[in-house]
Amino acid sequence: MRNKKYDELIVMGAQVNFTVGDLEGNAQKHLNLYTEAVNQKVDVLVLPELSLVGYPLEDALKREYIVKDAMKKAEEIAKQTNAKTAIVFGLPRIVDGKLYNSAYVAFNGRIQGCIDKTDLPNEEVFDEKRYFVSGSGSGNVNFKGFNLGVAICEDVWHSRTAKKLKQAGAEVVLAMNASPFQLNKHQLRCDVVRQRTVDTELPVLYLNLVGGQDEIVFDGASFTWDYQDQVATNIQPSFEESVFIVRLRRDQFGCYFHRDSDAKPLTEIESAYKAIVMGTKDYFHKNGFKKAVLGLSGGVDSAAVLAVACEALGPENVTAIMMPYDFTSPESIEDAELIAKNFGVDYRSMSIKRNVNASIETLHEGGFTVTGVTLENLQSRERGKLLMAVSNETGAMVLSTGNKSEMAVGFCTLYGDMNGGFNPLKDIPKTMVFEMCYHINKVAKFEMIPERIITRPPSPELSADQKDSDKLPPYEILDPILEAYIEKNHGVHEIVEEGFKPQTIVDVVNLVNGAEFKRRQAPPGVKVTSRSFIKSEWRLPLTNGYKQGYIVVPAAQAA
Repeated sequence: MRNKKYDELIVMGAQVNFTVGDLEGNAQKHLNLYTEAVNQKVDVLVLPELSLVGYPLEDALKREYIVKDAMKKAEEIAKQTNAKTAIVFGLPRIVDGKLYNSAYVAFNGRIQGCIDKTDLPNEEVFDEKRYFVSGSGSGNVNFKGFNLGVAICEDVWHSRTAKKLKQAGAEVVLAMNASPFQLNKHQLRCDVVRQRTVDTELPVLYLNLVGGQDEIVFDGASFTWDYQDQVATNIQPSFEESVFIVRLRRDQFGCYFHRDSDAKPLTEIESAYKAIVMGTKDYFHKNGFKKAVLGLSGGVDSAAVLAVACEALGPENVTAIMMPYDFTSPESIEDAELIAKNFGVDYRSMSIKRNVNASIETLHEGGFTVTGVTLENLQSRERGKLLMAVSNETGAMVLSTGNKSEMAVGFCTLYGDMNGGFNPLKDIPKTMVFEMCYHINKVAKFEMIPERIITRPPSPELSADQKDSDKLPPYEILDPILEAYIEKNHGVHEIVEEGFKPQTIVDVVNLVNGAEFKRRQAPPGVKVTSRSFIKSEWRLPLTNGYKQGYIVVPAAQAA
């Protein structure tokens, strides 16, 4: 049982959104937060990993002048600190020609200590060994009678740094993180931090970055964890900025965080939707775009993207365009108009018939026939061309609307429906798109996306009576195969054991491998699953002669 007598350190966590490379803006945010901390009589203000420069800075880290500018900014921030409130913030620093991922501790007008990251991640979206060298793993700072252990992101995912901090006398671990979102990541973080408390018997503040950066999103969801309670406490909202105060207390049993209220946990579909909204919003705003335009086909994908765009940018900044041709069904035209009305966006309709027919005539003049997939792609490319023209004329960024399932198997057209500056659904499988549409309606308590759009058999409507299932397995079969092959790296024989037909698997795998050239030319989009098609996670050769087949070995030979 805790003693009623205790010492206390007031800690402010800044789960905030920074812009990569914006030293002036980020530095001002640091100073504003510090002023707030001083006004609230906070003892220690803690910010996320590399907070001053943003994360990840990628090859901009190879430009030494950027790092030196950041170090100068850090000195300027330190000069404005007092003796009562310390600030712990992140930036890269150069020492003897070596680059470190560091945390600065500043108070009383100067930098009082620097802690360098020890464990450098080099998998998935991380590539830190390309830039940094490892630190010593010793990161303790004494302030107001408390011995504070500082760990930087990956350092808390392994035991050695936390144990070193404990051996050096740390009474608490302040973990500064830039941990990107993916589905079910919060539970994984909790499991890791729980193990660190078991290793050290120390409480941990897990402070995470929030915001979108290119194709990754940081979800925040910061929390504290205590050894005795063995439960996450003081959990902050996901996908929201949060400047919060936690009270570190010390009695005869050691240090612990006082428990306060926790944010409501999100479901998987809520998390995925909030991730792509935040990723889209920050990609636009941080790159100076205010308006979006997209093709509205009357199908679920463009409906979901329309919803994301409206939430991220506001419906007044979104234009949706229906571009019918001979194979566009009356239902699609009706549904597109209805959904645009429901969301309150600027809606236009422009027939592409004259454009397509003119291209057919021109090709005929050159002695070329136009049949089958050629005619299908002509329609898609005319739509893509017109959307880009609207973009040029209005300054609105084109949002493409293809989902992960289509991107995986190449069910998309280069310079057609793949046109765009950003793709919110790039890492959202088709089956999840359906779930997302139901979620959007549930939140709205109204059929913002008409039920018919969700339940009609999916079709690109590029030829008569066309269905996705003409060329692809049903999505409830396709998506699990894609997940096994893409996210789990399973081969055909392993996927067969999950109960799918061998020939179906082989066909899907070969479609994935053959579509790599398309994915290389696709617009960026938000990472949501454990392995996406973003550049840092999916690196397959364009030229690759390996083919997977499936050979049934007779039982006698197998024996």
